[in-house]
Amino acid sequence: MGIGRSPAAKARAGLPRANPNDVRVKGFENHAGRMSTLFRPDSAGSDPTRRGSLDLAAGDDDDDESDDDVDPLDRMGNVERARVDDEREIGPAPRYANPASTIHPFPGRVFLEIGCGAGNSAFPLLDLDPHATVFCCDFSPRAVALVERRRRTLPADKRDRIRPFVCDASREQLCGSSDGNRVPPGCVDVCTMVFVLSAIAPERMPDVLRNVSSVMRPGGAGRVLLRDYADGDLSQRRLCDKGDGRKLGDNHYVRGDGTRAFYFEKRFVKDLFADQGMVLEELTVHARAVTNRAAGRRMDRRWIQCSFASASTPATPLPPPPPPPEPEWRRRAREAESARVERAAKVEAERAVREEA
Repeated sequence: MGIGRSPAAKARAGLPRANPNDVRVKGFENHAGRMSTLFRPDSAGSDPTRRGSLDLAAGDDDDDESDDDVDPLDRMGNVERARVDDEREIGPAPRYANPASTIHPFPGRVFLEIGCGAGNSAFPLLDLDPHATVFCCDFSPRAVALVERRRRTLPADKRDRIRPFVCDASREQLCGSSDGNRVPPGCVDVCTMVFVLSAIAPERMPDVLRNVSSVMRPGGAGRVLLRDYADGDLSQRRLCDKGDGRKLGDNHYVRGDGTRAFYFEKRFVKDLFADQGMVLEELTVHARAVTNRAAGRRMDRRWIQCSFASASTPATPLPPPPPPPEPEWRRRAREAESARVERAAKVEAERAVREEA
């Protein structure tokens, strides 16, 4: 209800007009206001102990949601959303603090987004931190082309601070020269992975984190932020109920379109990061119950978000990927050319024998 209405109709119905600064992360409630709490250097107000903190659970600490946290669509029609008890854990890593110095040649903090898509999370960072440099990558050349096209429309001061590039973080090096569309080693202050790791096979996840660690600030000064599906989410139960070979392993499934889906348990996430020397700062499993009153159906949504301090010593970069296998047509052409050369050499040898005779 309200979907597809014109701005005037939305105004009459009491729904908000579209706001280009409103950031929604793949269906979950992550508005521009919350993004500012995550990334703005002075977001913690006058408390000096929390300046620049990366509060992943911003807006979720109170028992009752404020009016700003409730989607207007949830107040009308047959949909009702209710907060379920969240599971929150504080780790031994200290609260994040802005770095005391910058890293040449960057004028401020350096952000890296893995799986940037069309850049809906990367571009707002340019406004939230006016000195930040944002590297963003995606394995899809089409997605990166969209970011690059939008980047060209920005003013010069912003255009130079966002650097998109194509990269499969599970196989290709993130680390390299900034002039070569890669990230210089040891320079990233904050890395975000929003619903990215779940699409990667579990055996490749350590490679992704090793790759990320190779570009993070050393000494635990950087932060790696993860937001992804949690074990017990509605979509996981639906995949289990299909019973048609969708399950690939523990909490690991394949969707109908061939993409992978992994659902994270707290212990799995902590062990995964600990193996790369990253210490937990904060981990929260969020739970929401969405009820369709007309159908009498309750849908439990669960996702995990957490912050880890970067490793004391950055990991070594991933080795270069092996060359791709030779295409079948090229192999056949190469073998045919080799056979032709052999035949020509044999004919030439026979001709030389006849001439000597």
